[in-house]
Amino acid sequence: MNKPKVLLLHNTLAHYRLPIWNLLAQKCDLTVTFSFGKTIDTSKYDFKVIYLPTYKIWKFILQKINIRKFARQYDLVIAYGADLKWLKFNMLPLFNKQKVIFWSLGVSASYTRHFDDYKKYDLIKKFIYNQADALIFYTDYPIHKYEKMGISTNKMFVAPNTVEVYPLKEKKTKDTILFIGTLYQQKGIQFLLDSYLKLKEKYLLPILKIIGEGPEFENISK
Repeated sequence: MNKPKVLLLHNTLAHYRLPIWNLLAQKCDLTVTFSFGKTIDTSKYDFKVIYLPTYKIWKFILQKINIRKFARQYDLVIAYGADLKWLKFNMLPLFNKQKVIFWSLGVSASYTRHFDDYKKYDLIKKFIYNQADALIFYTDYPIHKYEKMGISTNKMFVAPNTVEVYPLKEKKTKDTILFIGTLYQQKGIQFLLDSYLKLKEKYLLPILKIIGEGPEFENISK
């Protein structure tokens, strides 16, 4: 039996997503597209990669090809649905019999705004999300939000962001808390450090290791 052909439309080939895409490729014939950043050597992965060049009109990022026609080659489309600027991705479910899933954070977030702080386009997102066959979010926060806005919970799912962790060759005592992420103020890492320092005066705590880079790197290092 032939594997279903799945198209995953994304913005970049983030290294931390590659392992989960490779696992997905065990179940389907997967093709991943990207428009920004570097490509990868696909010889060690089971999915195919296609670069889609773009151009910009006002705030919108548009692929130079006809995405709707291109997507008809596949049984299912999973599209990056975090940003309304990716207009062609967001328009895919409209007047289309093909199954489309949006995979995204689901709410606004950036290095300059707090999580879900920008709600100006929530009704537009609700309309677009309602047209999709399913929605995959990084956390359950958007599920509770959009359920209140009338979107069925039956079509909303959670797939947390992941990093590849190799099995330990031998059993070791777990004595470390590991933080991995971009270091910017809105993530509240300073609050974590301040709390850790207060608790350390009273309790024997695990080692805290922080991995990442960003605008707060120097402050956190100090």
